Amino acid sequence: AFGNAPYGHPLGGTIESLKAITPKEVADFHKIHYQPGNAVLVFGGDLTPAEGFALAQRHFGDWKPAPGAGNIAPSVALMVPAPPAR
Repeated sequence: AFGNAPYGHPLGGTIESLKAITPKEVADFHKIHYQPGNAVLVFGGDLTPAEGFALAQRHFGDWKPAPGAGNIAPSVALMVPAPPAR
């Protein structure tokens, strides 16, 4: 759809780019970008905020940033929708 424009590259890479990337480059990318400060955890469904926080704490409570990792994610406020009318 985008041809040769900057957005016209395949998201999964090309045969050439996949052959050129090293396991260390993949690990370094993961170490830098997959951090608690760069993550957003979204819940959907019939649960209370307290239940959501409990789930997050149970599964991610011990997730600590790697040494030297920065927080690049934007800061957002918690949005709790009003309960649906039944």
